[in-house]
Amino acid sequence: SSRVTRYGCPMGSLNTELGKSQPELKKISKAQFDMFKKWLKKQFTLLNPHSDAEALAMHLLVQTQGIATMSNVYADKKLISREVKMINSWLDSIAG
Repeated sequence: SSRVTRYGCPMGSLNTELGKSQPELKKISKAQFDMFKKWLKKQFTLLNPHSDAEALAMHLLVQTQGIATMSNVYADKKLISREVKMINSWLDSIAG
């Protein structure tokens, strides 16, 4: 977590920077997130076949990227652990 606090998320940072001036490279880099989102969607479908697994996967990606960004902005190592606890509670609540 100290690396994330210091540098942010490497995947998120790469996509953000490439998106500013290199759209073709951004498209290639985005594939990392697409692969992760596909895996998360599968996990949410296994957890609850009646859920909107696509939306849940995107929500988790948004949450984690936001945590990485804000941890870096505020140089707050404790932010990550607090937010992960909230994510775990959320996941427990949807797991039933």
